[in-house]
Amino acid sequence: MFKEKKFDYKESLPQYLEDLVSDLGLDVIFEAASNKDEFTYKVIKTGILLSLKDKEEVIYRQNVLKDCINNKETVKAMYELSIEAIKKEKESLFGIFIKHPDSIVYSSRQVLEDFFDILKKLKNIILESELNFRSQGFQLFFSRIKTKLSDEYLDRVDSILKHLRFEDGISISSKLNMSAKPSFFQIMYPKKEKQSFLKSILKSKSAYTIYIPERDEGGFRALSELKNNSLNKIANILANAVYYLLDFFNQLKVELTFYLACNQLYEKLQEIGISLCFPVIYSQSERVLSFEDLSEPSLALVKKGLVVANRLCVNYKDLVLITGANMGGKTTFLRSIGQACLFSQCGMFVAAKSFEYSLSSGIFTHFKRQEDKTLKSGKFDEELKRLSNIVDFLKPHALVLFNESFSSTNDHEASIIAKYITEGLIEKKIRIFFVTHLWEFASLINKENSNNVMFLKAQRNPDGTRTFKIIESKPQAKSYAEDLFKKIFNKE
Repeated sequence: MFKEKKFDYKESLPQYLEDLVSDLGLDVIFEAASNKDEFTYKVIKTGILLSLKDKEEVIYRQNVLKDCINNKETVKAMYELSIEAIKKEKESLFGIFIKHPDSIVYSSRQVLEDFFDILKKLKNIILESELNFRSQGFQLFFSRIKTKLSDEYLDRVDSILKHLRFEDGISISSKLNMSAKPSFFQIMYPKKEKQSFLKSILKSKSAYTIYIPERDEGGFRALSELKNNSLNKIANILANAVYYLLDFFNQLKVELTFYLACNQLYEKLQEIGISLCFPVIYSQSERVLSFEDLSEPSLALVKKGLVVANRLCVNYKDLVLITGANMGGKTTFLRSIGQACLFSQCGMFVAAKSFEYSLSSGIFTHFKRQEDKTLKSGKFDEELKRLSNIVDFLKPHALVLFNESFSSTNDHEASIIAKYITEGLIEKKIRIFFVTHLWEFASLINKENSNNVMFLKAQRNPDGTRTFKIIESKPQAKSYAEDLFKKIFNKE
């Protein structure tokens, strides 16, 4: 996920992102990508919402995802190995009511033997398929695995783990301290020397053997204490090795979960027939946004079919004002832009034939809410509070999507407020898409005749039918009330 740091799927998310999820209909995306698996849902949600801000980081992740899409089975095999390793550790007694060094050594050795068997399988997968992967991310990962898990190293680990079975007992050396008590314990590996039968008989015995009677509990406690003191250092080393490798497998699982979830979403959208592409990314200061055949993937997933796509070029524009008839596709269009920009920011593909986008410092939404009886204050107060919640996070080059904002007050007041807010945001170099029915607001913006503003509207045929296309057009002082009249009274 990152070149130099770990991806933390448990990272707490700012509260305003929950509004973003609701406004953009992202729950549908998360459920489709995760197949409603709780763990995968959490990973893909965090991965998408924690936007990247650096162009190189986005391209780095894009290339990793492309490799995952092109080598799905290999990536899935690596994922299954991480699951196997985590399962092995859970099935062992490691860390469960184990306090004594001899027990820790025993359980740690078992887990490490399983881990290194799995690491050998991982290495074999890498050696067989590495030529099919081209991203820097996978190449770095493969290089580290091959370097750290050299044949010589693995042989050495096998030898050490075999010794730690202590099949011939434990040889301990120690010294007496100033109080004449044994200390400075050290485990000695027994050296097996090949010698003739005659030499083994004639060899002088330089050691003493002490036998502890079966019922001598004090003797066994002393022996156990001696053994645990000598194994204490080894126990700590082995336990740390288990934790280190377990962390590696957990992180591998998390990151591959994100990429496999993205791949799952990619395949579902591809099956529907939606155009998909990896966006061309620009740095924040370049103010680029243009696309062809952009559609809303969440709507396509709900309908399980194709939806209307739009094209647009709003390069170097600070404000895009969208007006037009109700039920004309304005909100869907706004969501399609929000989803595409969000996907672009996390290194994913977008639902478009082509998409060029300069990164934002953050993506924010402020959509009209339906009447809620639980609100403790008026709707307008609630709108202002939600706006205040995102203002603290706004930085230059952020992107804010407004949908029918401030319509809970009268048109004149709403128009003045909307104009002041948009002017203030533009002054701070923040890009805005604003869907509105406020004619006075649209008219005030139009009169300024600014080059950094683009006007769009929902296309409507002369007979009142909607095409759900969004086209470039100046705002018009029409509410299209006759369309509603015809619909209700079925009049031609």
